[in-house]
Formats: sequence, C-alpha cells, structure tokens
Amino acid sequence: MVTFEPGIKSPYSLHQFREGEQGMKCLRPNCPIVMTIAEWEQKRRCFCQFTNAVLATARSAPPTRLETNRRTGVNVSNTNSNTPATSSPTPTVNSRPTSSTGSSTSRNTTSLNSISTNSGGSSRTEGSPSSRKWGWAAILCIVFGIGWWTAQLGSFSKNYTALISSIQNRQPQLTPKQVIARYYQLAPSNRAEAKALLSDAFKKTYKQQNPKSNGTSSFWDSVNSVETYAFKTLSNRQIQVWLKYIYKNGETACESRIVELIFDPNKSQWFIDKMPENLVDQNPYCDTQ
Repeated sequence: MVTFEPGIKSPYSLHQFREGEQGMKCLRPNCPIVMTIAEWEQKRRCFCQFTNAVLATARSAPPTRLETNRRTGVNVSNTNSNTPATSSPTPTVNSRPTSSTGSSTSRNTTSLNSISTNSGGSSRTEGSPSSRKWGWAAILCIVFGIGWWTAQLGSFSKNYTALISSIQNRQPQLTPKQVIARYYQLAPSNRAEAKALLSDAFKKTYKQQNPKSNGTSSFWDSVNSVETYAFKTLSNRQIQVWLKYIYKNGETACESRIVELIFDPNKSQWFIDKMPENLVDQNPYCDTQ
C-alpha cells in the first residue's frame, strides 16, 4: 500500500490530510503531489498535469515524507520508496492552471500584491518616529540658525556704532579759529577752562618765564570781555586774530596777534601752542589795517 506523511496539503484546495485519510498521489518522479479523491475525480490530472496517480493513505510509518522547500515552495520527496527523489522539483503554484493566460494573470496578481505591500511599507516609513525626529531636528536647526544670525547682526551693529563713534571722536572738537575764540571768551571769567585750551608745552614755558606766578592775573582781572572780530589764516598752524578788549572801567583797546596751534591726535583737539609778544600790533582804531 502506498502511503504519505500526514499533514501534507493538496495544492488545489490546500486541504491538509490527517492520519489514516486517503488521497490520490501522483507517481511522476518530479511531481510527488497528493490531492483529495474528489479533486482527482474532478480534474483527472495532477497539479503538474501528470495523469498517472495512485490511491494512497496518510500513515506515519513507514513514512513517505513530503517536504516543502522553504526557499522555492516546491514539494520534494525524500524517502518515498515508490517515487524516486529528484534534484530539480517543479514549483508549486497555489492556483489552478487552466491555461497560459491564467498562469500569466496569477503571476501578475502576485506582482501587484507585492507592489501593494511594498508601497504600504513605504507609507508607514514616511510617518515613522524616525522621520518625525529628523523633522524636529531640522526645525531646531532653523531656530538656532536664526538666533545665531540675530546675535551676529547685533554684534555687528554694536561694533559699527563703536567704530562710527571712534571716528567721530577722532575729529577735532573745535577748529583752530574756534579754539582761539573760545580761549578769549573764557579768559576774563574762567581761567581754568581757558588754560585747558593751551598745550602742555605752552603752559610749561609760561611757568618757567613766570616762576612766581600763583595762577592769578591782574590783567585778566581788569578785563570784562574780549571780542574776536577778524581772522586771517597764515598757514595750517598760524592764524592772525584781531581782538577787542573791553575793560571793566569802560575803556576799550584793540590789537592783532599771531597765534600758533598744535593738534594732539590722542585728544583729537587743537591747542594754542604759542602767542609771541613780538608779533602783537596795537590798533587804536579797532580795524584790520
């Protein structure tokens, strides 16, 4: 009696044979297939289109082991004494091969199912936690980038303001003519601020020539105000100025003198450096002649 191992499935209906159940077993060496008796009576051919089959019973011993190759899905007979094993089994397709067109349709259906599965997998990947994580990382990079650029712009603005301020501070606060006018405006009433417009060399020379001077001046104490009514530029450092002294007793006197100035780059300011007495011209008519 021909036997086969319980648990084998029919390729037509996937019916799984139990212990003692009978079925039709194909005798073709490369088609060791078992189907139900009803399927045989209906089709009269094996799944591999072979027409020679024999009644067989599902028995555990002696075994007729039919194994399914996990990689190819092909049923292979290893120990069947009635049907020799073959090294090139025929693949099993889980559908009825009615024609070549049917086989092509089955393969196309399988391919479409595979594509659908892959597409679904891709869709799930797009919404995965990993994608969301990278999305948040990109947002954080943008936020930090904006913050960094804002800080850079703020720093640039501060540096630019400091540079402009430095350039402005390097410019002379007063022109040479304004320094002279300011000196004679302050001298009668505020000697300390007037002396601040004199160069260090000028003050040192005056101190050497007047060692007993205590900082007071009887001349300036008698003057009420001074008008600078004319200027003449002799060079970039020498300016001739015409002065009108108005004394506290109501008298007036006019003169012209040569004033030399020097520019101090550290203080960005012009200072009176010399006023030679031998270059003073008295002018009783208070004109520029």
